[in-house]
Order: sequence, then structure tokens, then C-alpha cells
Amino acid sequence: MTSTVPAPVRDPENWGLRHAADPTELHAVISSLPVWPWMDVTVHALSDHPVAPGPRA
Repeated sequence: MTSTVPAPVRDPENWGLRHAADPTELHAVISSLPVWPWMDVTVHALSDHPVAPGPRA
């Protein structure tokens, strides 16, 4: 006889990268999505890599 242990139920995850000038703009973009009322959003701020090329003039 064999038995299996069911995997724990997890909420589906979706990761996305967004660029915004400031937190207010990011909030406006995310909160304008039709599914916003049902979303659980976590924001992780990113920074530029020290050796990344800067903006071109």
C-alpha cells in the first residue's frame, strides 16, 4: 500500500517589474488594475547596479 502526502495549498504568485518615478505613480498604476480590490501586493524597491551604465545624454 502506498500513500501520498498532499502538497500544501499555496496562493498563486505573480511577479512583475514596473518602473515609476515615485511611489505615488506606482500606486496609481497598480490600483488602476481591474483586479486591484482582490490583490495582495508587496513592493520590493530595486536600485541601480553600481556598474550599470548611467543615462545617456
